[in-house]
Amino acid sequence: MRRDVIVGTKVRLIPTDHDRIAEAITVSLENSLRRLRREQIDLLQLHNEISSSGRSDALDAVTVVDEMMPVFERLRSRGKIRFGGISCKGDADAIHRVITAGGIDTAQSGAEERDPRGSQTVVPMGSEPDYGADVRWARLFEPLVREAHATSLVDAALRFVAAERRIATVLVGFSTFDQLAAAVASINKDPLSSAVLNRMSELQKALANADG
Repeated sequence: MRRDVIVGTKVRLIPTDHDRIAEAITVSLENSLRRLRREQIDLLQLHNEISSSGRSDALDAVTVVDEMMPVFERLRSRGKIRFGGISCKGDADAIHRVITAGGIDTAQSGAEERDPRGSQTVVPMGSEPDYGADVRWARLFEPLVREAHATSLVDAALRFVAAERRIATVLVGFSTFDQLAAAVASINKDPLSSAVLNRMSELQKALANADG
């Protein structure tokens, strides 16, 4: 693998892990390293909601700072990871507490075609209550493909974030090498033009009106 490729993975703790956070994170990472055939990854990212919502998969800020961060630091000292981060899902106040506590290198926030607020504030990464709803919303952007502005919705999404100069890094999830190759091909294209971004704004407004 090329040395300039940054490799990251996520860990998501389930409710039964909350009493064994250190063990659960370590086991998850070791499983990822085995699947990736690597001794180290660049970024390990916590993917749980950070809030006091009471949801079974949520972690409060105190737990993240006092229990999760020390585990990440131990893994770093052992040479298993280079950086640790969080996904900005949950309550803005709780997320800010974690970030300002120090010890976190990255914070992934959402920037969506259907809702540009992710680049302005901390918002939940999931737009809708389930995957099916997210897919239905995404398909409302199919005019971009029909009008030949993009080859697919994935292509449009990747080039959308590439056009946002305030976004330094795009973390792409994939399951196959074909998906990885397609993502690389999209990122290597020109970002979406101003005219296409304006067209997306029109679609966003139409979606917001329909949603409201």
